[in-house]
Amino acid sequence: MHYNNDSLVHFAETAGDHEGRLTHKSPPRTLYDSAYKERWFKLRANLLFYYRLNEFGGVEKNEPSGVFVLENVEIQMEHTDLPFGFAIRWKDDLERKHLFFASSEASAVTWMNKLINARILLNILVLLSCSGHHGQMHPASHGFMLTWRRISYRKSYQRNMHYSHLVLQTTRDQTD
Repeated sequence: MHYNNDSLVHFAETAGDHEGRLTHKSPPRTLYDSAYKERWFKLRANLLFYYRLNEFGGVEKNEPSGVFVLENVEIQMEHTDLPFGFAIRWKDDLERKHLFFASSEASAVTWMNKLINARILLNILVLLSCSGHHGQMHPASHGFMLTWRRISYRKSYQRNMHYSHLVLQTTRDQTD
């Protein structure tokens, strides 16, 4: 995917949909690569920008260090040695995953919901643009409906966790 760097930086400067501090671990490039790095992340539409932190823990927001495009991704809780983790995997390479760790259960659930919703809303816009509907962009008017589903699960080191996420359904799914 190609982007104009200046446009991307300008887009990153606008208000984000969600932002905060996360610990990030990239997919290992070597057998001994296991560095965890604390970064400031900003979600804007389907773009997840990240920024370096200075030696005092402040955010250097003059320009993002990088960006993840949340297209063709899977986002799920990750059970590791650190609590409050989740992973982003790209569907064309499920073995390579980026791990993220939040400071609390609530923060991890919020991040996951925001990332999942950003991915789903992007898919809706793509579907609507491909179907030739350029006027009214409300999903329900084109045979789609967003519903909230509650998911529960238990981790061995935590109490029951609950989170909701948006599910895209066609109106046909509702009548069957």
